[in-house]
Amino acid sequence: MKKLFIPLSFLILAVFASCEKGLAPDAYRASDSQKPNSVYRTSEEVLDIAQHSLKLLDGHPTRSGIMVRELDLKNGIGVFTDKATRSLSLHGIDTLMYVVNFKNNAGFAMISARRDLPPLLAVTEDGSLVNGKSSGNDAFDAYTSNLLKNISNHCAWCTDTVYNVPENFPIEDSEEVYGACNTVNWGQKAPFGAYYTNGKAGCSTISALIAMQYYQWPKQMVVNFKADSKHTIEIDWAKLGEKTPGRVFASNEMQLMRELGRQVGYLLGVKEQKSPDGTGFNGDVAKRFTSRLGLNCTSMGRSLYESDFQKGEIFLAQSTLINNNEKGKAGHAWIVDGISRRTRYLRLRIHEQMIVDQKLVDVFYHFNWGWAGKCNGFFFSDSYQFVVDNAHRKDKDEVTHVGHVISPEIKYSLIRRPN
Repeated sequence: MKKLFIPLSFLILAVFASCEKGLAPDAYRASDSQKPNSVYRTSEEVLDIAQHSLKLLDGHPTRSGIMVRELDLKNGIGVFTDKATRSLSLHGIDTLMYVVNFKNNAGFAMISARRDLPPLLAVTEDGSLVNGKSSGNDAFDAYTSNLLKNISNHCAWCTDTVYNVPENFPIEDSEEVYGACNTVNWGQKAPFGAYYTNGKAGCSTISALIAMQYYQWPKQMVVNFKADSKHTIEIDWAKLGEKTPGRVFASNEMQLMRELGRQVGYLLGVKEQKSPDGTGFNGDVAKRFTSRLGLNCTSMGRSLYESDFQKGEIFLAQSTLINNNEKGKAGHAWIVDGISRRTRYLRLRIHEQMIVDQKLVDVFYHFNWGWAGKCNGFFFSDSYQFVVDNAHRKDKDEVTHVGHVISPEIKYSLIRRPN
């Protein structure tokens, strides 16, 4: 596959002198009640963005035919405010994010309320999200909490710059999706966690298994976590990874997965960590992936999103292990295994005399959280930038504010199949 690279920022600006008219959906055309346009998106815009987001899921070739999603509007659009994050902003209780759930618990779209932020923040393949309630995925909930705090902090920098969606610019849905985008819905509980005293395998164990399933490797594994029961197991990774409605594993498959979970955890160092309850993630796990599992796992440093090389590797369908540990604290490890780009257009009305049309490319990464499939999906790239309008600042200096949805202290490692 040809190696491609995405530029660092997921806002790529290009000024257009002219454009074709009459292409935008009616939902994006300002109504009389919207003049002058608000900094907040209308409900029509939100629903249209949510509808477009489905193409990132059902439009992907590995997902066609699996499920046709529809918006679930029975309970309306979910509204998330900074009150939920218990943070302060200069604007009081601001609306930060909207959520549109899909029918049959088949995922949801997370959409920024303000027009000065990228419209689509994430779209998931499974689950639902209601303000004030857990999604059922603790790692995702922590991610969402950090996201809301980040947006709330952004609101404190806001000016009265108005961001309008022009009538003659459409949203373009890119078909540029690369990588494994693994749909396996494996998690830390049974069957993989059956041998652990708390019934849960570690997140690094599940991450390793997801990568091994993608590479369909190894075909055999020696099980020796019990000294008196050493034996070799045959592994049909494709069959274990099948995701069909009502999928029920046979008893021999359940036993195989139990042994896989325990053996991989054993190889990753349960004894060294003195924990009978699964394998946590630490700095040596990447080395253990290589030395004990046989995977080529190379630690690449602290920031997934600052390396053109890394983005090229994801394009080439290389799984990537992410560790969101903060200094000295427990965290979660999961797999990033795909990338997508969406092109959109925006009109910035900074002053009455200053109107700028821009073409922007949003970059999304596919996360498999290792949480039984819940909340897997495409998430906008970690670091985003915006320029605060300096016309309203006393010092008149241009200010660029950078937000990190994931901790800037994350570690990541590339995982490759053995040669």
